Amino acid sequence: MSPISEPSRLDPVRPGQLLMIDLPGPELDKDTAAYLREHGIGAVCLFGKNVESAEQLRRLCADLREVMGEHALIAIDHEGGRLPGPSSGRSRRVR
Repeated sequence: MSPISEPSRLDPVRPGQLLMIDLPGPELDKDTAAYLREHGIGAVCLFGKNVESAEQLRRLCADLREVMGEHALIAIDHEGGRLPGPSSGRSRRVR
């Protein structure tokens, strides 16, 4: 097995790789997927509006990785300390 090579300093960087954006809802729609691809977005931040259940969140992350690549950064903002509990549907305090 060969080691993963480091990117070259000469590799072009697309501006979208340096951005983190949010998504409009709990599913990755066709327009948003096309936007992510077109601009080479490298990171997304999920909020309460994006989380409905554990299964839905797994599906959303898989869809994002399919569009953005396996090294995409997918973050979750806890919005003032409350994080939706995907398994229960209730919010819980994060410390």
